[in-house]
Amino acid sequence: MSSMVRKTGGCLVGLLVFVFVGVVAVVLGFIALTQQSIENAGNCEALGSISNPIGVNLGDGDTAESYFAAYDQQFGRDDNEQRKNAELIIGIGYERGHSDYDITLALAVAMQESNLLNLSYGDRDSLGIYQQRPGVMGGDGQPHWGTAEQIMNPVYSINRFYDELDIVPGREGLPLLETALQVQKPDPAAYGAHWEPAQREAVARDILANSSQEEEPSGSTTAMEKVESMLDRCERDSKVQRQIADEWQSPLDEGYQYLSEFGWRNDPLGRGNMLHNGADFAYPTAGGEPIYAIADGVVALLRDEFNPAWGGYVTYIDHGGDILSGYAHQQSRADGIVEGGEVKAGDVIGYVGSTGGSSGPHLHFMITKDPNDENAFIDPVAFLKERGVSLD
Repeated sequence: MSSMVRKTGGCLVGLLVFVFVGVVAVVLGFIALTQQSIENAGNCEALGSISNPIGVNLGDGDTAESYFAAYDQQFGRDDNEQRKNAELIIGIGYERGHSDYDITLALAVAMQESNLLNLSYGDRDSLGIYQQRPGVMGGDGQPHWGTAEQIMNPVYSINRFYDELDIVPGREGLPLLETALQVQKPDPAAYGAHWEPAQREAVARDILANSSQEEEPSGSTTAMEKVESMLDRCERDSKVQRQIADEWQSPLDEGYQYLSEFGWRNDPLGRGNMLHNGADFAYPTAGGEPIYAIADGVVALLRDEFNPAWGGYVTYIDHGGDILSGYAHQQSRADGIVEGGEVKAGDVIGYVGSTGGSSGPHLHFMITKDPNDENAFIDPVAFLKERGVSLD
């Protein structure tokens, strides 16, 4: 009898140890996956990847701000990605002629499916803002929702959601959840358990009410014009395939002088103490030297600003991963440099000049993640030095 007890007790201890080790492994795996997902958050094609998005606490309130604040608090990230996707959903909805009911539903479903983020993973093969599945085939033998690459384009996936919504009859007389089930076709019980209508629908309505978008007649482009910069960025990110450039070079040939570094300084044009958001380089000659793209990318923005406050001919190149390089005060741009055009590292994009607010021919070289946000600029010399290119 005692021998049987010892054997049974030994088996029980072994089983408990096995279960404990398994639980620890699962927990550690979940933590690692969540951390990796947060670190991988980024551009328009994969705007923030967080684990279990439908588990995000909506906060105690029922407003857009309480929702965004809850995201900030839980994941330590800003909510710009969510706001951009919300504006895309609203702008595309109005451009297509959809009602407030439809757009509110589109927002609520995106919150339910992805927390308004363009996820690069999901249940089984689900992807994107609406967690559409490329593996689900339609009657024609083609992917019902589209290919994985298409679904990861927010503009495509939002339009695809509205396409499916268009064929739901009499939907405006239905509760939002019932219409969502007809469009997404999920497991009703599981989907409904996460819907939280008192908050989710209220937040969606508040996001729409506080949007800068306005309803326009069907076919109008006014609403879409308000989100053109976001659409353009989505297209650029698609072109560079969400790859961060891995080969970098100097924007200039040798022989230049390093005139002024990044940081606060007393402006040479007499405008007082101000942030110098780039680094300046010049040659002993009168300008005209070639300026090179520092890496592969897509021309994101061309500015012609001939005033004392800015840089004349300015070019920004998107290298993926929220990295844009900027080149100001150009004498002229090289032939073929147009917004949306692709460039390779070493391509001539322009020529050193003194256009705009300039004290003489030089290149004002910048690195930023957003040309419209002064706080988004970083030291370009330090940036390239970290990538093996010395400019100083």
